[in-house]
Amino acid sequence: MSSPQQKSRLAGLDVLRLVAVVGVVMAHFFWSKNWINENLGANPTEVFGDVTQIAAYGFLGVHLFFIISGTVISRSAIGRTSREFVIARFLRLMPALLIAVLISAALLVASGEMNVWKALRSIPTNLVLMPSLADTGWLNPVFWTLFIEASFYAIVALIVLIFGASRIVLWRFAWIWLGLTLVLSRVDDSTLQTIALSTWAPFFIIGILIATADSRSERYLASLGMLAASLLAVESTVATMNAEGRSVNVIFLCVFVMTIVVALLVWVKKLSDLKSKKLAFIGTMTYSLYLFHVIPGRMIAESLLSQGWKTMDAYLVSWLITIVLSYLVTKFAEPLIRRWFASGLKSKQTS
Repeated sequence: MSSPQQKSRLAGLDVLRLVAVVGVVMAHFFWSKNWINENLGANPTEVFGDVTQIAAYGFLGVHLFFIISGTVISRSAIGRTSREFVIARFLRLMPALLIAVLISAALLVASGEMNVWKALRSIPTNLVLMPSLADTGWLNPVFWTLFIEASFYAIVALIVLIFGASRIVLWRFAWIWLGLTLVLSRVDDSTLQTIALSTWAPFFIIGILIATADSRSERYLASLGMLAASLLAVESTVATMNAEGRSVNVIFLCVFVMTIVVALLVWVKKLSDLKSKKLAFIGTMTYSLYLFHVIPGRMIAESLLSQGWKTMDAYLVSWLITIVLSYLVTKFAEPLIRRWFASGLKSKQTS
């Protein structure tokens, strides 16, 4: 079984989760050009000035989430069976997603952006993170990242099922995945790249190396792997992003800094020993904040702006409502739904 050290929650990573979600929110409210043009009638820089220079890199919050996930999921997997791991991830991912899917469908219907029949067809396909099954599309534009996250879970679960859930297994897997990603980055085969998550793999690999490097020598070696993965991460990011107003050098610096900070928070004992129940709750709540900041968050801002509210007043109200909703979901709804799911799974196991 895994040690308490492996299973314990790191306060520093909870702070980084908050930083990541703030970055994503900034990108969607201060940089999303089409949305800002539609609702404010101007380009982002005309409305927000220099703030857009920061918001332009807010999308990297998603990448930071993936690095953190690589670290946390690796630590979580150690000592578990494949079934235990899958159930734990399901119980973490599904409760808030269920609420977000239902809220998104209801609001899209209420706003006239989607008819009832399409919303009903979209709910199950979004819950399984496969909207292409019924060609329904995503109900919420942030859900696609959960598909990437769940794909990573599936890869880890498969490794655990076949080879076991030891630290050394995940350590070796990280290096194999890094080599495979390097090869596929030079091969024009979209099918293999999709299966291996080549675009996002470098971020997860960084996290796995951080989580599984145990000795000083392994950490030196991991640092080299993390550097290689960072370079691949920057390459894939630049290839897929909207380059306007964004610098490759800044992106490399951000990825490099994110990697170092996560490594320090895990490897430096004084930092990894930091614990905080409040930060743990905030870190948990960032998942709901992420799910709800566009729908209903940005939809609320749209409604207020259309009524003539000042931009920042509309933003602040929408953020406040999103925070309150996220708090209520994290504090009350998620635990209730999680217990319901867990009870159902337990009943199925014993029957």
